[in-house]
Order: sequence, then C-alpha cells, then structure tokens
Amino acid sequence: MNAQQLNEAILKHIRPDTFPVGIKIVKSETDLPPASETGHGD
Repeated sequence: MNAQQLNEAILKHIRPDTFPVGIKIVKSETDLPPASETGHGD
C-alpha cells in the first residue's frame, strides 16, 4: 500500500462527509447574544 492508497483509505473510513455543527438550546431570546457579537448582524 502506497501513501496515496493509505490516504484514500483513511479519508473513506474516518473523515465525515459533513462537518459537525454545534447548537445551543436557549429558553428565551434574551439568552441569545446580540447579532453584532455573532458576526451575523446586518
């Protein structure tokens, strides 16, 4: 097995197809940070 075959095997069996996403459940909107702190404010 050469380096390229090893890399392909690792990517096939270990690397996920998607990136993990973190979420946080809050009780009310007041628990959310302002949009200016998250970088999603317009």
